[in-house]
Amino acid sequence: MLRLASDTDPSWVAGLLPALPELLLDHAHCEKKAASTAINLVFRYQTIPELMAPLSALAREELTHFELLLEILERRGIPFRPL
Repeated sequence: MLRLASDTDPSWVAGLLPALPELLLDHAHCEKKAASTAINLVFRYQTIPELMAPLSALAREELTHFELLLEILERRGIPFRPL
């Protein structure tokens, strides 16, 4: 899947598992913020037409990631909530 330069220490994974709900929730919030930032930049730099399409595409991509995380949270029974 990922081509990492080194192996992940199994103890790191074991230590992460209890905090997985918070990690997934934090990831969802990061995706939401990235989409929001892209939209804010569309409004801030609307006088630069060549930025509109890339920023719009970025916002859609980040919202797609956000929606994916919402699905993962729902499948795992983790409610979306503020952190």
